[in-house]
Amino acid sequence: MGRRASAATMTVLTGVFIWFGAGVLHREVYAVRGPNPIDRACRPGLTRLHAAYEAAWQAQRQGAATPQVVTLDGDLRGLRGLCAREGGASQAAFDHLERWRYRAEDQVRLWREAVGDEAGRALGIAGNSHE
Repeated sequence: MGRRASAATMTVLTGVFIWFGAGVLHREVYAVRGPNPIDRACRPGLTRLHAAYEAAWQAQRQGAATPQVVTLDGDLRGLRGLCAREGGASQAAFDHLERWRYRAEDQVRLWREAVGDEAGRALGIAGNSHE
């Protein structure tokens, strides 16, 4: 009897855990966010985000941790609706920035993994530590 009660309890707890996790993922991925109040139009918002992503990834290339990328991703998701309302050219610019964002992040990751401290010193790159 004890095994059955334990199995039932664990099954219920596992189900609740899965349900909670699915809810969190759904809210984060499919939530409709409003644009940042700074962004009144699509193009200036995209330009601002491009510059901010560049600064964040430059800092990451030099070994600094930048948690602000998560905030920038939220701003990018918020611009999706604004750019869609402005029409085709704005939507295309948004799609381009979104694709660029993921390619640039992968390039930064490759940079950090491939160019170690010794290679950085050989190339004359300051501040390329992984600590």
